[in-house]
Amino acid sequence: MCDIKWYRVCITTGDWEGNGHGLTDKFFIESNLSPEQIYWAYERAVEITGVDLVTEICDYPRDYLFPPDVVAIWKDCGIINHGIEYPYGATPGEFVDVWLGYIWLGDSTFRYRLVDNDMGYFNVGGYGLYVT
Repeated sequence: MCDIKWYRVCITTGDWEGNGHGLTDKFFIESNLSPEQIYWAYERAVEITGVDLVTEICDYPRDYLFPPDVVAIWKDCGIINHGIEYPYGATPGEFVDVWLGYIWLGDSTFRYRLVDNDMGYFNVGGYGLYVT
């Protein structure tokens, strides 16, 4: 039998630094990848897509969070489902879904499950998710 080591990780969206609107959401997962492996998987996905979700897409408010051309790239890469219609990314949960898709794209061995508690933090941006 193969035992998988699970790492507990907190994914924070919004103003994680607390220097703006102060609104955040936290999502807790257990992952088969370590925090360092998650970081490098994300970096590989940015290279593959040419789009940095954290710094280019969701730092500040805009008319739409995920531009249609970027959504098309993500669908082609398998990050989001082809059945999902634009606009997509209006909620913190959808934002985290895409971020987790990046981790999978960067390392296809990535597996995770949602949990109720935390250890290991990733602040993934999404400041604009909370600005109207």
